[in-house]
Amino acid sequence: MLKSKTSILVTSDNMGRMNMYGYVKENNVFYRLDRALYFNYQSIDKKNNYSIRFKTLSITSSDNVPQALFANFIQLEEEKINYYINVTKMNDNIYIIKDEAYSSFTCYADK
Repeated sequence: MLKSKTSILVTSDNMGRMNMYGYVKENNVFYRLDRALYFNYQSIDKKNNYSIRFKTLSITSSDNVPQALFANFIQLEEEKINYYINVTKMNDNIYIIKDEAYSSFTCYADK
């Protein structure tokens, strides 16, 4: 189980950063999660659907999640996996980000 506060920053040149802070639990063992994942994104149609490929990550010294365990949730570039999302703007600075099956998280954009 992964439980995390997540913030996402994106730029107009199709790059982004996802900060994750929380924990991963496996077999009643808790691991601290504190990392940033860098990604590229690309629009795939005119209906706000995007393809995302995670490129690299930055792990703080307090993060102790084993890479093999984290790979159960998100895989990096070496796996050559694209993730697909849909972004819907609800109102000023509020966005819903959905993966293929369900709403993953809600974002608030500061201007």
